[in-house]
Amino acid sequence: MMVSITLLLWVAACISAKISNLEPQQESPIPGETAELKCGTRPEIGDEPDLEFTSRIVGGGDAAVGGQPWTVSLKLNERHICGGSIVRKDMVVTAAHCVYPVTEIKVSHMTVIVGEYDQQVMDSQEQSIPVSHIEPHPNYRGDGNMGYDIALVFLSKPIIFGSQVQPICLPQVGEKIEAGTLCVSSGWGRLEENGDLSPVLQEVKLPVVDNGTCHAVLEPIGHPVLDDTMLCAGFPEGGMDACQGDSGGPFVCRRRSGVWFLAGCVSWGLGCGRSWGAKQIIRSQSGSPAIFSRVSSVLDFLRPPKLTGGCSSKGRTITGKNGTVRYPLSGNYSINSVCRWMLAVQKAKTIEIRFLQLDIEDHATCTFDYLSFTVNEKMIRKVCGSTIPSPLIVRSNKVTVTFFSDGTFTGRGFEIQFLAIPTKAASACGSAKILKKKGMIYSPNYPDPYPRLKTCSWIIEAPENHIVKLKFEDFNVEYGHGCIYDAVEVYDGAEEKQLIARLCGYTLPLPISSPENTMLIRFKTDMENSYPGFKVKFSFVPKEKQFSLPVDDTPTISMLHPRAIALDVCGMAPMTPKWWLPRIVGGEEASPNSWPWQVQIFFLRTFHCEGAIISPQWILTAAHCIRAAEPSYWTVIAGDHNRMLNESTEQIRNIKTIRIHDNYNSETYDNDIALLYLEEPLDLNDFVRPVCLPEPEEVLTPASVCVVTGWGNTAEDGQPALGLQQLQLPILDSIICNTSYYSGELTDHMLCAGFPSSKEKDACQGDSGGPLVCQNEKEQFSIYGLVSWGEGCGRVSKPGVYTKVRLFFTWIQNTQQDLQQENALLNSKSVEQREGKAAGGCSSDVLVEELVGLIASPGYPFGYAGGLRCSWVIEAAPFSIIKLTLKDLSIEESEDCLNEFLAIYLNDSIDKKVTRCGSLHNKVTYSSSAQRVGVHFQSGDGGSNRNQGFFLQYWIYSVQVPDLAEFTGLSQGPRYGSSCEDVILTSSEGVIESPNYLGNYPDDLHCQWRIIAPVGKVIRVDLLELKTEKDVSGCQDPLLVYNGIGESKDLLGVYCGEIRSISLKSEGSEITLIFTSNSEVSGKGFSLKYSFWDKQAGSKQLEENAASVGCPALDLIQPESMEPGSAELESPNFPSLYSNEMDCQWIIYSKYGKKLQIEVLYLNLEASPNCSWDYLNIYDGPNNSSHLLASLCGHQQDLVLHSNGTFVTLHFHSDKSVVDWGFKIQYGAVPEPSDTLRSLDVPESESDDSEPDESETKQQKDQCGNTTVDPMMLYMARSGKIRNLNKGGKESGRVVGGQQAAPRSWPWLVSIQNSKKRHYCGGIIITNKWILTAAHCEVKINLHRVVVGHTDLTEVQNEHAKVYNSHVHELYMPGSSPPRNDLLLLELDTPLLLNNSVAVICLPDDVTTDWTQAECLVAGWGVTDVGGMSLPTKLQQAKVPIVSTKKCKDYWVSDVTDNNICAGKAGASSCMGDSGGPLICKREDRYYLVGVVSWGSGKCDVKAPSVYTLTSAFMDWISQHMDT
Repeated sequence: MMVSITLLLWVAACISAKISNLEPQQESPIPGETAELKCGTRPEIGDEPDLEFTSRIVGGGDAAVGGQPWTVSLKLNERHICGGSIVRKDMVVTAAHCVYPVTEIKVSHMTVIVGEYDQQVMDSQEQSIPVSHIEPHPNYRGDGNMGYDIALVFLSKPIIFGSQVQPICLPQVGEKIEAGTLCVSSGWGRLEENGDLSPVLQEVKLPVVDNGTCHAVLEPIGHPVLDDTMLCAGFPEGGMDACQGDSGGPFVCRRRSGVWFLAGCVSWGLGCGRSWGAKQIIRSQSGSPAIFSRVSSVLDFLRPPKLTGGCSSKGRTITGKNGTVRYPLSGNYSINSVCRWMLAVQKAKTIEIRFLQLDIEDHATCTFDYLSFTVNEKMIRKVCGSTIPSPLIVRSNKVTVTFFSDGTFTGRGFEIQFLAIPTKAASACGSAKILKKKGMIYSPNYPDPYPRLKTCSWIIEAPENHIVKLKFEDFNVEYGHGCIYDAVEVYDGAEEKQLIARLCGYTLPLPISSPENTMLIRFKTDMENSYPGFKVKFSFVPKEKQFSLPVDDTPTISMLHPRAIALDVCGMAPMTPKWWLPRIVGGEEASPNSWPWQVQIFFLRTFHCEGAIISPQWILTAAHCIRAAEPSYWTVIAGDHNRMLNESTEQIRNIKTIRIHDNYNSETYDNDIALLYLEEPLDLNDFVRPVCLPEPEEVLTPASVCVVTGWGNTAEDGQPALGLQQLQLPILDSIICNTSYYSGELTDHMLCAGFPSSKEKDACQGDSGGPLVCQNEKEQFSIYGLVSWGEGCGRVSKPGVYTKVRLFFTWIQNTQQDLQQENALLNSKSVEQREGKAAGGCSSDVLVEELVGLIASPGYPFGYAGGLRCSWVIEAAPFSIIKLTLKDLSIEESEDCLNEFLAIYLNDSIDKKVTRCGSLHNKVTYSSSAQRVGVHFQSGDGGSNRNQGFFLQYWIYSVQVPDLAEFTGLSQGPRYGSSCEDVILTSSEGVIESPNYLGNYPDDLHCQWRIIAPVGKVIRVDLLELKTEKDVSGCQDPLLVYNGIGESKDLLGVYCGEIRSISLKSEGSEITLIFTSNSEVSGKGFSLKYSFWDKQAGSKQLEENAASVGCPALDLIQPESMEPGSAELESPNFPSLYSNEMDCQWIIYSKYGKKLQIEVLYLNLEASPNCSWDYLNIYDGPNNSSHLLASLCGHQQDLVLHSNGTFVTLHFHSDKSVVDWGFKIQYGAVPEPSDTLRSLDVPESESDDSEPDESETKQQKDQCGNTTVDPMMLYMARSGKIRNLNKGGKESGRVVGGQQAAPRSWPWLVSIQNSKKRHYCGGIIITNKWILTAAHCEVKINLHRVVVGHTDLTEVQNEHAKVYNSHVHELYMPGSSPPRNDLLLLELDTPLLLNNSVAVICLPDDVTTDWTQAECLVAGWGVTDVGGMSLPTKLQQAKVPIVSTKKCKDYWVSDVTDNNICAGKAGASSCMGDSGGPLICKREDRYYLVGVVSWGSGKCDVKAPSVYTLTSAFMDWISQHMDT
């Protein structure tokens, strides 16, 4: 073994001492001798808390007598040399280097002292036992490489166990210890480096350190490389570590059940208690974590393999459709057994486990002996005892069965049967649902945390004249007031009708009985916190023996029982904090209301910071949170746990006064502390309590473990948490933190906390101002820190920095006293200020939502009252501009505007603030792109009659954001795929993908998505691609689609193999998708899109409309004239919506014996694969059995079909949901060769010259403004009334307040798309070579493209026009708000071919034309709902009236010029994405381009006029550029 100055192997120097032949002492009687107890228990200690908080969790100290009953002293020649651990009556575990090399003479002089506490006296249960032989691990080499540093010491006689002498448990198979878990090392080692050994047993608590961090410390200084047999632990600040223990001594960790197990044996380390977390300047002073031998890695050495009685620790594989496993074959099972069986059935099956016999040592959480079931290294069930559990359903075709026994107590073992069952028969919760034999029920994954978003049901049926009785043996279900989060519900009968009890919390419920012989148990979990769950035994009791049930109908609700704590006691929570692992790094969601002093602080109604209650009316927080010291902008919420729920425990308070420390430095964050005084005191109860303040002299010692709580971001770039999070952190040495991590940036008023070697273990954004609390000996929490600053969030070597609260104790007291005196003075002057209302009739926090408005001080311009605190919040939609013009200001002037001032907050994060006082000589304009702008006015005590006050005007408007589609685009909605355990989707559309889509999906998946649409909607599912496992036996990895989401859901289809495209539609508003995979072959997976559609079923109006025009079951038509196109046929109610469930049939007959021509001018029916939902079928003959010419659905136009005979049959069908406009066709005889169809096609010029000649230009002018489908037809119903603008069908976006446009009705409109081929602006064809649009669209040549001839952008392939050149109006100013001279001409590379889908708009030739009485339209693919910010794929249009220039200027004031025209203000508006599009008006059957969409309301308000660039005002400029 290599020993150096820097590498101190904790081996006592006496190992090499001279061996003398001394006889061992005679054994004395053992007082307090007891019967054998279980391993890992501490009888002398009794019940232990979940986590012990002490002011100094490390530092080493005397262990309690009997507190480490498994720790032994290994002596050589009666001198202590090492420690060890009792694992059996006849065996002790120690470090190999303590006994290496093993010689007979050394063994003969070694003794093990058990029951030892004080080595200077004879302890009451002390025993000295000689060693019989020693076995070091065979792989231990003793050459300085410390791997496998473990040895077994066998005793010459058995240990007599007692209350202070107990064995320690060994780790269970696969048991892991998370980094940060606090474990205990004990021994009689040195109290300091090179110091003396301790005569009294010492213990020290240390956190486990991950091997990656440990390796990073050791590698630079060239020390032994870590391997899997080593375990590291310690605090980076040093001070105390395992040198306080002893080589070979135990390192023990505690399970949730309270049982301790041996995690490691003390092996080696650098120095003793040295710092290792910071950068060391002197290499010889470098330290390291304590290094232990990892016991779990050498279990085979501690438990030799058993090959008898059907048991094999290496495992046996059993395959087949069914089988039986029994152990042992006879008698009782052995102690210290580890047996494994691997069961496998066919790929397409799952496994059902039936328990035939069970007799395994019982324990609530099966800590000692157990039978476990594991799939993919994840345990799904652990059982013990003698009660037969309910059958276990394994959602895989493979499972590993493990039997484990410890060193005491045995039983008869177990017998199980396994069967292969169909996948469909498997329950989602891992057990059979209907139970008719008494047994045990476990929550899913018990005793590991149960899954989220689960609903599990069990129906228990007792025999006749019996009732069901439940007895819970373990219960840990997330607590919420009223059990609103997770809950176990117990019902009488098999349905959810009569609730017997609703259970949650962490205390064991009382037994529950059913009134009759049937009971339903339902376990529901939400999407957030998970806990170990429950284990409940059910039995059947004769009915006559049942106890009387409560007479009232109120369900029993089992809650977390709050501790009875007086309201005047600070720092103690009635709802005790819960920790499922005693770890100090790695946050977790807190138990609700267990940190009752935590509050949220809101600025302008937005969550901003956090704080802590220190008294009913005072909140402590960080000064940097409160940069705006105006109280009316702030509110506080106490008693909250989940930010998104309105919980009954919440209390909301306004802030009356803010006090920021006078010496706060916003650059260095020194003195970062503030006090908030509430308008009304909080009501103290079990959910709202104050935290204690530490006294100035209460100093925290480095390595103290404290707790930080908050709702801040869970990652540096993440989102705030929904539920309150808790995180344990060690306090760091301030000097080391300042020099090693922050280069002198810390002041004396700051402290460091965290685990600097670990990532993402820190307070984060949004936690600012939150409390760092530490617990004292009285179990009270005091607030020692406030979250202040740090670099990033959870970065390595950048621990969090906190305000050191104890240094501000006097400031807090003085501030509170000063404010009380001020309030008393104000009360004596009778200055009233209640409920946010100031004396002068001035309101606080007034929310302003109008698009244009005025704000003035109360009484303007005749002065103002004193003591005013007025505030307004102007709120705008995303991508809007808020413009404010301060037109008058006349208030008192003072230095720094401290007494009277007007403050304008141009950014809702308080980063941009303008403060003014005195007078204003010229008006000033401010602009902000924030969604909120705050205006605050404060007047002095005396008020003023001489000064006028202030007056400002504001506007909220939007200008097209270039490349808006970068944010939304032709969105298919959000994508779902990374998490698939049980996802609930409510957005109107989205994409669902299997995990790792395009790669291979994982094995043993069980994914579930539940899509829930609003009532009256149906859900369409379009399977875009699927490639999953399928073999000759059928689907191995199926995708199942169901109607509904509950137990009664109906199967729509099962899909597997390779599928390119399938579409499905639900019958109702709910649908469920389930995807499962086995453990064999995987594939690419699947991708599908879902969307919500209007059902439109049972519409009385639609039925009446359909009846009014007729829907013939069979109609024979004989046209009088057979001229081509001489007759028309329309779907019922065209151009309005047709009805659901229609079946119409027309037979067209040519009595002249001619063949027939059918021209489909326009068709819009619900689209579906193979036209299986709504369709128009056209048959070449007199009935539906004739040859099918075409089956049409979706969108079709300009389709011509010819018959081969004199009959054509048309069959129109619609299903139960989703309707559209229908169709219009013309029919007649097949035309002679000379006949031509009506068309707007403009023939191409025969000239090769790319420039149009005069005849071509004249021809374009003659044809301009014409279209084969009039866009105004949508507003011409047969009744003569305006149609309802709300179209049925899919919930796609539209011009706000408008509707979907008909195909070919806007042939002059183009879509301008960005480099990602996403629409972001519109444009208008003014000649076949020129496009007109808005200058602020900022079209980039060779990067953006122009799409023509389409109203549905999903149909666009590669057809688009290239822009050759662009011309921006010379007077347009980029970035101006709002824009002026907002025009851009685009010159195309190649002239467009004009036809029915591509046409030219007419340009106005007279600027004086009055369009106010004309019928006008606007169209585009822009945003339809500013809240949703999504772009539609189909063109939307709206009819809008022209608004006079005077009325428009009255609304928008100075921003409207004579070069603008306004329209709208009548229920419809253009919006973002419509920019550059046309405002057209009809005159003499032609459409003219009157305006180009420029800007308008920030919220796309249909009551506000939109502003357009007036085309006629720029005709000279347009002509000039087109002619050059």
